[in-house]
Amino acid sequence: MIDASHNIKDPWRICIQSLEAIQEAYAKALLIDQSQLRTAQMKNDVVRCQRDTSECLSYRCQPLFARS
Repeated sequence: MIDASHNIKDPWRICIQSLEAIQEAYAKALLIDQSQLRTAQMKNDVVRCQRDTSECLSYRCQPLFARS
């Protein structure tokens, strides 16, 4: 959902912040090793799925964005 608090914040800044959040979430999702996750899912290894997903979601993407 895109932030709609246009009464308080500058609407362009809100849009930029929302797009940055979407970009970061997408980049983190791409870091997940899909084959490894699928293997863990097939083995019903919930702990492995959680660990692998959490590692990717906790990754700091800002340095990557700064270089691009």
